[in-house]
Amino acid sequence: MLIAFIMGRAAKKAMELRKVDPSLTSFISKTIRLLIFIFALLAALSALGISVTGLIAFFSAAAAAVALALKDRLSDIASGII
Repeated sequence: MLIAFIMGRAAKKAMELRKVDPSLTSFISKTIRLLIFIFALLAALSALGISVTGLIAFFSAAAAAVALALKDRLSDIASGII
């Protein structure tokens, strides 16, 4: 948890130094924190002997479904940023 906080804070400070949009800075730092927290949770479950391959497969399929559903919206957002 502490590592997730530190990495999120470091990413936020780096983006602030480069004068990145504050809303994008917040989004990316929170995403980094969430991903590190998820990886730590999966590592802890694996260390306890719980199989995490099913969870990874489920979340991968869910992410693919959401990405396909939001494909047009995400391309509009990306073109707006660029």
